[in-house]
Amino acid sequence: MKKIIGFSLLITLLFTLCACREDTGMYEPDWIIGKTSLQIESKYGEFYQEGTLRSSDGLFRNTECHYFLKERPLFFGDVEITLFSIHFNENGIADRWRTQLGPIGG
Repeated sequence: MKKIIGFSLLITLLFTLCACREDTGMYEPDWIIGKTSLQIESKYGEFYQEGTLRSSDGLFRNTECHYFLKERPLFFGDVEITLFSIHFNENGIADRWRTQLGPIGG
């Protein structure tokens, strides 16, 4: 009986850990942090959606840019999309990321 309870707890723990991991798709957050938008685009391609216009040196600054991550069909033909969003600081360096429901803007 103890083996069954232990095994059940182990399975529950594994499912919990897998569910808590944020899906970032093919994007590597550890690599992205500290890079410029140009470096990121050279690896992953153009952004799906951009926050603002590029500065004169071609970098995005003080904004978020987004890559398409996944979509999930909803009721009545609606679709919910998830974006991988990267924030660039005033120096044009990626300083944080997040996943969020999109689309952003209008």
